[in-house]
Amino acid sequence: MIWDVPDTKDVEKKIQDHDQTVKVIEECVVEYIRRRQQAYRKSTPTVTSKTSKHKTAATVPNHSLTDHQSVLGTEMQATIMWAKSRMPRLKQEIEDLQCKGITNEPVLPCIFVEFNRYVDASSTFPPGLRRYDAVKDQIIWENLRFTGSQRTFHNIWVGVWIAILTLLYAVPVTMAGAFTSTDLWAELRPTLTIHVRVPAWFRGAIAGLFPAALTSILMAVARTPIRWTIRQSGIPTLSSLELCIHKVCFGFLLIQILLVTGVSIAAPPLISQVTRSPEVADIVICSIINLYHRWSEPRLKWANIYSASTLLAVLGIAYSCIAPLVVGAAALGLYLFFIIYRYNILYIMKATIDTRGKSFLLALQHVTVGCYLLIMYLISVFAVGLLNDRSAVGPMIVTVVLFVAVVIYHCYLSMMIRPFAGGIPRPTEKEDAPRFRTPASELWTPRIWFPHDFTGTIKTELEQLSGFMIATDSAAWLDDHVDHYLLE
Repeated sequence: MIWDVPDTKDVEKKIQDHDQTVKVIEECVVEYIRRRQQAYRKSTPTVTSKTSKHKTAATVPNHSLTDHQSVLGTEMQATIMWAKSRMPRLKQEIEDLQCKGITNEPVLPCIFVEFNRYVDASSTFPPGLRRYDAVKDQIIWENLRFTGSQRTFHNIWVGVWIAILTLLYAVPVTMAGAFTSTDLWAELRPTLTIHVRVPAWFRGAIAGLFPAALTSILMAVARTPIRWTIRQSGIPTLSSLELCIHKVCFGFLLIQILLVTGVSIAAPPLISQVTRSPEVADIVICSIINLYHRWSEPRLKWANIYSASTLLAVLGIAYSCIAPLVVGAAALGLYLFFIIYRYNILYIMKATIDTRGKSFLLALQHVTVGCYLLIMYLISVFAVGLLNDRSAVGPMIVTVVLFVAVVIYHCYLSMMIRPFAGGIPRPTEKEDAPRFRTPASELWTPRIWFPHDFTGTIKTELEQLSGFMIATDSAAWLDDHVDHYLLE
């Protein structure tokens, strides 16, 4: 079975106007009921919300909402009349466009295909042109309008913007990392007399806590522009979008936390050493040039939870060769992650995007980045040791062999989990074949709840609105303060 996707851009505009008109009617009616009940409570102050639900229309005369100009005012009354006269016309236009879209409306450059056998589904289209398991509720319909060239252009634009965002974020992250060396900055700039007056324990607290807190805030804020930017790349499903955000956020956090923060922490001591002894700069530059020549010779190459927890595991593995106690701190941090997010995921958070386990597999592969960084650190240490001592050749060769073994294991792991990550899940018997139409192309009737009005005025409005929407006042009423209405 094959479904084409009609272009419903005109219908979506009409539906947006329709929703705005419904919102105007709701706000005006609720405001009228609020003013009406406030005036009634002032005249009869003993009335409460419990007794107000049982009042009848005989208490207050039953008139139409548009008759009470003294309560609403001329402007709001004209707004209600305009919205009520516009609703039937918009509803008829939407229905006409929807019927037209089913027959002869232009289609989007994509189709939905349902196969009877898994072999046919996996061998029909090339891997780059198909998406398995497209769930209707998780389709980003506006991204289906992109053609191949438009999608390529948007991918390039998104990549350039992510690179620019990475460079822009490097500036505040560097400034946050520089706070860890307040003593060195005070030595470099003796004019910072305020630094001398601050107690030592307070300076230690600033140097230890402030950079970490500021960096975590910056990383939390960065996820919002990253998510919005990647959504513009034309990814058709929410699950694929979440996986792409997972990859980009992990790389972004890895660069900012490991590279930028590491450089910003290591730079002040080096600058202080160079200012004290200028000849140290010559030694450092000569060492870098010598190391470059030695290596250049021919003889001698997670939507947010997963990205944060994976980065913690990567940092623990990578720094274990420098400070083995970091492994214990990382294990404690991961255990706290487990305790907090287990409760939140099971009882508080609502998972609306189903990646079918692909996020976990992607996070599992990201952990191997820590192994790569650990081995690269060891290789760098042994390479620097070769400048003065040839005895580091043996450990360096063993580390290179270990690096090759990790690469082979990573390739084998990717090959083994690829069928689980890219296979077609078998549908259950309860799942029916969905009709892949955009939400705008389906006939629908809006539903709206109004608070119960014990004065009886709302009944007339419900009768007038029943022709083009489902309006009811059951199980909803204003509270005692007439501030907002509650649903039973």
